Amino acid sequence: MKNKIAAVLLCGPVFASAAHAAEPLAEPALIRYGSSLGNVRMHVYDLTPADGMAAGYTIGAVSNSVSFLYSAAGVRDSDWGTFDAPGTFALDGAHIHMGASWGGPGDFSVEAAAGPAGTTVEMYADGRQTVAIAIAPHTAFVFSGLSLLTGDGYGTRQGGSFQSSLALRIDPHDGASTISRFFSSSPAYPDFDMSIPFSIGFTNATDTVRNVTLSYRLSAYGYLSQPLPGVPEPSTWWMLASGLLAVGWRLRHIRHAPLRER
Repeated sequence: MKNKIAAVLLCGPVFASAAHAAEPLAEPALIRYGSSLGNVRMHVYDLTPADGMAAGYTIGAVSNSVSFLYSAAGVRDSDWGTFDAPGTFALDGAHIHMGASWGGPGDFSVEAAAGPAGTTVEMYADGRQTVAIAIAPHTAFVFSGLSLLTGDGYGTRQGGSFQSSLALRIDPHDGASTISRFFSSSPAYPDFDMSIPFSIGFTNATDTVRNVTLSYRLSAYGYLSQPLPGVPEPSTWWMLASGLLAVGWRLRHIRHAPLRER
């Protein structure tokens, strides 16, 4: 009977410790990051006010394209599409959400989120808008606004790389040199909130209308490695130590007890 009691005392703390170890000790990791535009303006300057010709521009066709790619928990998936009208687009998977929305010229946003990430996660969200513009003679055209780059990370993470960016281009249809600008959060740990002023322009100093394509590309990329292994809570260590002390005391009592004949 005494040996059975000792066995129960020995097994008790071990089972209690195993029950705690089976619980998710690490916080679920969650990352969310995105890229969008704000305070967008298209404005012009008259290069020759005295010539009687008004400065200006005309908006033509607008096209929007979206591309999503992710890899998580052994699953890899992607989706993409091209759209003319305002709308939204999304790709969802295990622990993953990726989305984009757009309206008229200069209205676009992309975002990607993962959580809980019990495995390595890699995501790439890309959105692009192209706008055909006819620029009047003797006109300086400027497209300006704010590049809004955000990133948030929660929970326990072992490591990762995260980046949001904006790329701008103006491509003249007559073969003149392309004008480009690039803005980025740079690869970084989550938790950034950046508002970067941008501007890009094109000058038509000729006497005829010049056609250009304004395009911008919003990207959000993230790589998150596995969460760190959980560390047992202090209560778990206390229960284990208490059980071992009880077992030691019981074994010592058995060893010194007098033998009795049956």
